[in-house]
Amino acid sequence: MGYNSCRKCGFGSRSPGTGRMPDPQRKWWQLWKTVPCDACGGDGFAKPPGWPDRAEIDRLRPDPPPPPPPPPGGYRPSAALIDVSNIELPTWVSAIDRPGDD
Repeated sequence: MGYNSCRKCGFGSRSPGTGRMPDPQRKWWQLWKTVPCDACGGDGFAKPPGWPDRAEIDRLRPDPPPPPPPPPGGYRPSAALIDVSNIELPTWVSAIDRPGDD
């Protein structure tokens, strides 16, 4: 059974079964969904009693991990930046249109 409390009017859901139960497969700060309020149509939270408020969850949420370190040897350009115009293609590739061939 889920639990709602509307952010707009403060009304608790008259039909608590409409609340979504927490999904154990999700991360702990994403455990409840927004659900419609039965009284005013506003948004409520399907949140079990005693769980922290969303602001507290956002405060406790871990920071994203830092970006990975650069590869050994420094910067490596992507394949799009490498000039391949002087590479000779094998003969079996002759059916493929080459850049510059008309």
